[in-house]
Amino acid sequence: MAIRRFFSASISGETVELDEEESRHYKTLRIRPSEKVEVLDGRGSIYECISFKGPVLKITGMRTSKKKPYIDLYMPTLKSVAQREAMRHIASFPVRSVCFFRSTFSAVSGRIKENDAKILKEGIKQSGNPFLPSIQGVIEISQIALPAGSTAVFGAMKGSTPTESPMNSGLSVIAGPEGGLTQKEEEILVKKGARPVMLSPYILRSEAAVIALLSIASVYKNHGGE
Repeated sequence: MAIRRFFSASISGETVELDEEESRHYKTLRIRPSEKVEVLDGRGSIYECISFKGPVLKITGMRTSKKKPYIDLYMPTLKSVAQREAMRHIASFPVRSVCFFRSTFSAVSGRIKENDAKILKEGIKQSGNPFLPSIQGVIEISQIALPAGSTAVFGAMKGSTPTESPMNSGLSVIAGPEGGLTQKEEEILVKKGARPVMLSPYILRSEAAVIALLSIASVYKNHGGE
């Protein structure tokens, strides 16, 4: 049976007391007395625990992931269903931050959905990713600031074929809206240091483009070293 996982951002001492939301999850799963579970703190630590007294878990061990998240994701604001789908998948990749942007063909004016953080928490518990991506907010595409020295790519119909690329300090990936980026917007990103890559000869749904770009990012990391 797969290990059951919970989330707690505040852990100290020899026990973990789950908050109200996680306690409901605990009861739904019908955890047995002394059953082994794991608790993620979202910062890279995984606490090995056993059920103790209801939603209070006793810590029996702890390990810290040596693999740090290295992807900064920029994605368009999406309609509710599409955004939920994208967030579920994002949690399965080594993403350290998610920033939403508005562009000419964005489907909606854009706002952070109330459940975005909750979906990310559920996602890391399911995937076992010990790092919880931070949500940065909503900006205009012209306000995207790419870290100096990082590798940056964005999806484009006329982009180059993704290839192995060395990474210096991290990777920024920019997924465009279903309507695509305008030529001016692509030029803005190129001037900022991003490189266009072709994900498919056909138009992708925005949430599919996010997954494709994150998959490419994993290839870059594997060939670019730590």
